[in-house]
Amino acid sequence: MLGHDPEAALRHGCWRKLICGASNQDLAAITDLAWVYTRAGIHCIDVAPDPAVVAAARQGIAAALDPGQPPPWLMVSLNDDTDPHFRKAHFDPRHCPADCPRPCEAACPVAAISTTGVAMARCYGCGRCLSVCPLGLIEERPWRLERSQLLEILETCQPEALEIHTRPGAFSAFTQLLALLQPLLPRLRLLAVSAGGPLAHLVPYLWQLHGLLVTQPVPHLWQLDGRPMSGDLGRGTAHAAVALALGVSRHGPPGLIQVAGGVNRHTQKLLDRHGLSGHGEKPPAVLGRPPEARYPGRRLDLEDAPLSREALDGVIARVGRFGGDNRAGIARTLHRISAIRNRSGEVIGLTCRVGRAVYGTVAVIRDLVESNQSVLIMGYPGVGKTTVLREISRVLADELERRVVVIDTSNEIAGDGDIPHPAIGRARRMQVPDPQHQHRVMIEAVENHMPEVIVIDEIGSEQEAWAARTIAERGVQLVGTAHGHQLANLIKNPALRDLIGGLQAVTLGDEEARRRGSQKTVQERCAPPTFPLAVEMHSRDCWHIHWNVARTVDALLRDRPVQSQVRRLDERGILHVQNPSPCPPGLGEPGTSSMAQSAMVQPAPSAAQDIPLSIYPSGVTSHQLDALIHDRQLPVQVVRTVDRADAVLSLRNSLSHDPGARRVAKGLGVPIHVIKSAKPTQLQKALERLLLRFRTKGNAVV
Repeated sequence: MLGHDPEAALRHGCWRKLICGASNQDLAAITDLAWVYTRAGIHCIDVAPDPAVVAAARQGIAAALDPGQPPPWLMVSLNDDTDPHFRKAHFDPRHCPADCPRPCEAACPVAAISTTGVAMARCYGCGRCLSVCPLGLIEERPWRLERSQLLEILETCQPEALEIHTRPGAFSAFTQLLALLQPLLPRLRLLAVSAGGPLAHLVPYLWQLHGLLVTQPVPHLWQLDGRPMSGDLGRGTAHAAVALALGVSRHGPPGLIQVAGGVNRHTQKLLDRHGLSGHGEKPPAVLGRPPEARYPGRRLDLEDAPLSREALDGVIARVGRFGGDNRAGIARTLHRISAIRNRSGEVIGLTCRVGRAVYGTVAVIRDLVESNQSVLIMGYPGVGKTTVLREISRVLADELERRVVVIDTSNEIAGDGDIPHPAIGRARRMQVPDPQHQHRVMIEAVENHMPEVIVIDEIGSEQEAWAARTIAERGVQLVGTAHGHQLANLIKNPALRDLIGGLQAVTLGDEEARRRGSQKTVQERCAPPTFPLAVEMHSRDCWHIHWNVARTVDALLRDRPVQSQVRRLDERGILHVQNPSPCPPGLGEPGTSSMAQSAMVQPAPSAAQDIPLSIYPSGVTSHQLDALIHDRQLPVQVVRTVDRADAVLSLRNSLSHDPGARRVAKGLGVPIHVIKSAKPTQLQKALERLLLRFRTKGNAVV
């Protein structure tokens, strides 16, 4: 995570490094880059072994540092022998034909190629020109620093870290270079070993180097180059880099791993998928146990020794004051520290949740946010609801220029301290002194600060639901989150029912009860929903949209199928929209809002395009089946009469209480599938068997 001390960033697995290039020595550009990335909180800046380059980088760092901000380490790159990272293009211009279209000039990103050949001072070895020459005249030549000058240059540069580029088979050259660097190693903070190549050759070589490096007086890390200096920004490059890191983490020597070659916008998602990401979600520290970091799908012990009382008290002294919800934070960061107390109220453990601003997440539902209607976001804990709220606040305040007030109960949206985190843009933040008083602060925001939009995280009590309705009735747009991962959970939650219109018991007449096929006393919605629009976050990349919450709630109460718009974001950042039913006119049509400008929209293939399998339930509630069909995205629909069904799904002995349905099913030849219980696993197996039996062919069930 940016903003950490470099040493702490390494320890917590959130290390970030800026690579300025091995040969490109544009001093003004290096100064500017060093300034920009130091302001952003970069941990290390990697430059060429040139005193002028190092001085230019230090000038940018010094100008960018705030008081008390830890400076990034300055790393100098070396190579033990010839290495692909230090190649430069070369050709004899006299051999070029006069009528050559010179595609090499267009391919070069730094305009290093001209009619006179390659300007070696500008070329940084990207290799793009090699494949475009129609005659194959361009070759790559290694570039290396003379060993006789190396120590003198490093003594002048005084770097905090070194990087040695090597390759399998160059152990002798690596050993010689390491022996030459012995006088400098005790002063270094880090030694990075950069290598690439086929995994079968790389892993044995890294183990060979590990035996040499464990005896050195400086910590080391493995920098893995899945595609060295490729200049390729596609997914193939990221896959190669992550595949190499995954192989080394499983079969290679111990040590920190940094992914370098092939890093682009696809890399982070691939790292998260394989559990290699440095984004720790909830590192807990409990008294008497070793502190650990928890990542998606894995756990990492931070120390071998159990946590002592002195160490725990030292951490508590450095964080903010714990509030009534046992939460604290770090000023101007998005991290959240939650306390675990014993029966005496003494803190005996901490859960430190890492918070980060992720830009671009609002693109999936930007048209909802722009609609001026209130939006309710639901999802499992940790799915990213608060991150989305943070980005929505910024977009509404900065890009749409609306007056936005954020009700920040635990300072999780805008960070701890009086100055809000820049991730919310120009939105204003109101802090809540006590979580039990959140509803009062919500009303105060409307009465005193004239907001157009109010953003609320974790609406969890009846008073907060009442305050949300009061705000909505005053014409203020609400964007909030609530406990529960789908609308059906709010129906079952008495405290939050008011968000979806509230429920009341209604007695139906005999004729209406027969028409509905229900009991005479039913529950119905008693008021319009506070939030007309609802979003269910099933994962970070899969969102279900309810364009008409009132209609959806009415359908759930009557055990009718509920259809929602499904939006999925693929690895390329392309948004796929699946519309099982028409959206309200003028709203939610892909391509009609600015969402189409921020994400390419392509309709996804939908199971609703085929005729789904119709099931008549007996002894099984329609709500159970609808929830299972909704979660599993099965091509199944629940019908109310046997004559419209392809099959009957019944509990054992249930049809004895419904002889009419049994008689109709036998008369029409509708198969009856009997299950022992209505457990979700039983229902899922039954539906899968029926789908296997009634395989779809074209658009007909056969």
